[in-house]
Amino acid sequence: MSRFEVVAALPHYMGYQDLEVWNAAVELAAAVHEINKLLPRDERFALIDQLRRASISVSLNIAEGSASASPREFARFIDIARGSLREVETCLVLALRFQYLSREQLTEAHALIARVTAMLNAMRRRLRS
Repeated sequence: MSRFEVVAALPHYMGYQDLEVWNAAVELAAAVHEINKLLPRDERFALIDQLRRASISVSLNIAEGSASASPREFARFIDIARGSLREVETCLVLALRFQYLSREQLTEAHALIARVTAMLNAMRRRLRS
């Protein structure tokens, strides 16, 4: 299948920036950026960097996958984005466990994670069918 056939499989698709899931992933990265400001400086080269990289990776993999030559290849990038999302979630659980953040401070991020997870899962199913 050509890239054009991949694009045709996604309704109303004009580019990765038009994908709701990409926009939600960018929103999550922005929320994580704000959360990182609340973490202690001594976590700068550990938890903060990992959170930043993982949250940015979600939208990057969606964008990169959108340029794939086949639905199967695009689905592989969606799988990578799903893995990065699990990294973000785990880092936030650790920040909570280390008592760097409260549950209330993570409410928005957890809602975004749930939203992006659902969209990635739906996109993966559509690409794999």
